[in-house]
Amino acid sequence: MKQNWFKRFNDFDFNHFDFLLLSPYNKNRESNMNTLNSDPNASRQLTQTEKDQLFEANLQQINQMYVAAGSMVKGLLIELERDDRNTYIRLRDAAPNGHVVYYDFVQGDKTLVFRIARALNFKEVTESKLEVRSA
Repeated sequence: MKQNWFKRFNDFDFNHFDFLLLSPYNKNRESNMNTLNSDPNASRQLTQTEKDQLFEANLQQINQMYVAAGSMVKGLLIELERDDRNTYIRLRDAAPNGHVVYYDFVQGDKTLVFRIARALNFKEVTESKLEVRSA
């Protein structure tokens, strides 16, 4: 019997996306994640208050987008922060009810923005633009 796509999506464990971020030659996850997180040009770390303010500002941008597209961007933000990746971007200029939002890199590993967005099947990712595929 064919399963409903939405049911399969809800049952999927997204923690298995880590394999997309890890080198296939290195079996030691912690060692590899530390390499991904290290950025020799990293500026000072955001305080919790700054993270909270950034979250609120990003949420306002996400709420302007098409609901499904905003959910994809929100998923990207969650993945950037998860597992001590501590990577943050500031969203801006969201297309009202659209699939495009621009961003400024704030902290962490810039390569993760591209890599995770590609793993989530974003349509386009540049140094300052995120575009979600339309359904």
